[in-house]
Amino acid sequence: MVAKIGRHDIFTIKDTQMIRLFDFTYEYDDPIEDEKKYVNIFKDFTLDKCFYFSYTYNLTIKMQDMIMKKLKASDKNKGHKRKFSNYKKSFSAMRNTYDFTSFQKKFSNNTSKTSEEEETFQAETYFPWNENFMWNYWLIHEFFSIINDKRWVMPVIHGYINCSNLDIKSKMCNIILIARRSRHFAGTRYLKRGLNEEGRVANFVEVEQIVYSQMSKDDKPLVSSFVQVRGSVPLFWSQDPSPLIAKPEIVLSTSDVDYKATKRHIADLFQRYSLPLIIFNLTKETDAREAMLSDEYKHVIG
Repeated sequence: MVAKIGRHDIFTIKDTQMIRLFDFTYEYDDPIEDEKKYVNIFKDFTLDKCFYFSYTYNLTIKMQDMIMKKLKASDKNKGHKRKFSNYKKSFSAMRNTYDFTSFQKKFSNNTSKTSEEEETFQAETYFPWNENFMWNYWLIHEFFSIINDKRWVMPVIHGYINCSNLDIKSKMCNIILIARRSRHFAGTRYLKRGLNEEGRVANFVEVEQIVYSQMSKDDKPLVSSFVQVRGSVPLFWSQDPSPLIAKPEIVLSTSDVDYKATKRHIADLFQRYSLPLIIFNLTKETDAREAMLSDEYKHVIG
């Protein structure tokens, strides 16, 4: 166990084992060789580093979404109704304070759903998990639809999880950090840069900081959730890795003149994280290589 959120335990994977469930005869040619090939591929993929799961907590979804879903579903609870109403009022006030209308319109006119986005939408309609951060999605998405006891399905996320306990005036407070790495367009440094045609940026990570305590007077838990995301600059760019060059040159592509993929990415952020959407440009403008990328990025966002 690496962390605990309330009564929910979170674990990391230490070892894996493949267990044959059925003995049957194959009806196609060379079954043994094909079976060995795919079994070896599976065994070569190690899960004992930076993979996490929980039997009782949905690690693929941020706590903010869990709470909002419960508040919306609690129609019979007047207290929850008032809380949700207050939230909507504060959200409306925030929208009036900041002028996000023009910015949102600029990136809301994206093209229709791509095949990958349509598949994601269909998965989320019956999946209780966020498939973006579910790294064993392809192993279990069909299995989930046919099995009766869903407890056989265990989603696994890739990233980082840590927990620290603080003692504040004899009251315990837990701080949990959860970094969820997207399974889409993930890869090693230099080999994965920019974004793809689906609007997926390279190595997208959602970082959630959860503070949990029992310090309230009525002994109900106090919980806060703060979320920020990171990813590669959402443009078509790349670097050619070379053992002789410490810092490869940045190659900026001009194939997407209308920035459709970038608009699709920003629109997806609006849909998943709502307002306000604050974007930080972390490129080094003093570096000539990164300055070119930074200028193009500011041109698109501005």
